[in-house]
Amino acid sequence: MSDDVERLLRHEAADLQAEVARLRRELAAARSDLASPEGTARLVQAAAQHAQEHLHGGLAGPIAMAVHGQALQIASVTPASSRVVLLQSEEHLRAIVESANDHAIITAGFDGCITGWNSGATRLLGWEEADVLGRPLRLIFTPEDSAAGVPEAEMRKVLEEGKGVDERWLIRRDGTRFFALGELLLLHDGEPIGYLKILRDRTAQRQAEEALRESEERYRLIVESARDYAIFTTSLEGRITTWNRGACEVLGWDEADAIGRPNAILYTPEDHLAGVLEAEMAEALAKGRSEHDRWHLRADGVRIWGTEVVTPLQDSDGTTHGFLKILRDRTDQKREEEHRRLLLAELNHRVKNTLAIVQSFVTQTAHGVETAAALRDALEERLNALATLHDLLSRRAWQGADLADVVRVTLTPYTDSLERVQVQGPELRLAPNAALVLSMALHELATNAAKFGALSVPQGQVDVSWRLDRPPEAPGGATLDLSWRERSGPPVKTPPRRGFGSRLIETGVTYQLGGDVRLEFGAEGVECRFRIPLSGKLGSV
Repeated sequence: MSDDVERLLRHEAADLQAEVARLRRELAAARSDLASPEGTARLVQAAAQHAQEHLHGGLAGPIAMAVHGQALQIASVTPASSRVVLLQSEEHLRAIVESANDHAIITAGFDGCITGWNSGATRLLGWEEADVLGRPLRLIFTPEDSAAGVPEAEMRKVLEEGKGVDERWLIRRDGTRFFALGELLLLHDGEPIGYLKILRDRTAQRQAEEALRESEERYRLIVESARDYAIFTTSLEGRITTWNRGACEVLGWDEADAIGRPNAILYTPEDHLAGVLEAEMAEALAKGRSEHDRWHLRADGVRIWGTEVVTPLQDSDGTTHGFLKILRDRTDQKREEEHRRLLLAELNHRVKNTLAIVQSFVTQTAHGVETAAALRDALEERLNALATLHDLLSRRAWQGADLADVVRVTLTPYTDSLERVQVQGPELRLAPNAALVLSMALHELATNAAKFGALSVPQGQVDVSWRLDRPPEAPGGATLDLSWRERSGPPVKTPPRRGFGSRLIETGVTYQLGGDVRLEFGAEGVECRFRIPLSGKLGSV
């Protein structure tokens, strides 16, 4: 029931109560002079006119018709039977008021004490009429409202303005509370004689409204607290109609800037050309939802990878008036997935390279040894060196390794003291494959030094140094100049034939890194010099 209809009903009920009071007054006058047919006719016609003018329309229509009909019945009787009819009419009108049991209709004097109490008041408030007559109207108000002087304030307002309407909690005889829509009016009998109060129980509506407000507030809090999610709605034409705080953070537009803009601002140019937005809305209408992962645009033009769900917005009658879109920024996860995919591809490539190196180890080593034991020892040394470097690269997530670390890790197994190896050079980060090639080359040099060169005697030393050379004839790039120099070792001679170690060094550096190798056998030990262009194959400063 709407508030306007309820207010109309209260006005009509008030008029009805006033009509009853007026009829009682007229009846009293009529009893003193029922012999006058003119007086009887005037009384009845006035009642009919009053009902017709004041009790009309709305939910109180049947009551108004009853009053009007009763008045016409009285007007049609003969003077001889007028006393009986008038007495019956008074009872009939009283019954009409009493039958309005959905409303508590209460009258009170100017002192605030109750003078009238209908059956609706008994049903709603619990007191019988005999229990409340003469008691103050504040009886039905809550203790806190009574303490605050609410009853007296209502009566003052009615005296000043003629009526007062309010909604508040009231109290029943058993102490329970209910929420009432109430109206207080002046009660007239030719002149004001007191107050007329009409109440209707609105507890159920109040609770339903509060539940709805709480539900809406919970929804609002949930939506506003979802900072990781962009949650917004659009019209059927695709214009943004609501925009939560998460949308501000994820997509960069403030709410005021986003409202009214086309949803198309979030899509990439290539998706616009492909008609992605239109296809999403069509799919949502046809299937009830549309779910996709794709790139979106922020306000600053930066692209983000988003997981999105689009659903139609429908009224309770099923009418679609827009779309709801929930989007989560998954850019970091997307980049991590791409990184893992690249890493897996790189690892697959490295494993193949490693297997090729191992195959080469086995083939070439077998050609250079005469016994199975020697073959086993040679293979173990080279595989251990390879495994050590793999550990280093794995710790760096196969993103490369510093040249200084590669040198130290490769030479550590061959020295009993760090003082015997001097490592010096600028910082240079090697690509994974370059680290493998240089590590294997240094391993071959170290193995030879440990067997025949400077590392085979206590006083022998090895210097490994490098620099980045930028010659004038090659201004566009630099060259890594790395040297291996043995000192204080036994005299060495140039071998009569090139072994696998020499071939491994030259093949890796020359063919895989595009550099060149110069190997010399001096009086104090081997000297080896690598010159490798600084490029993507080698690494970066």
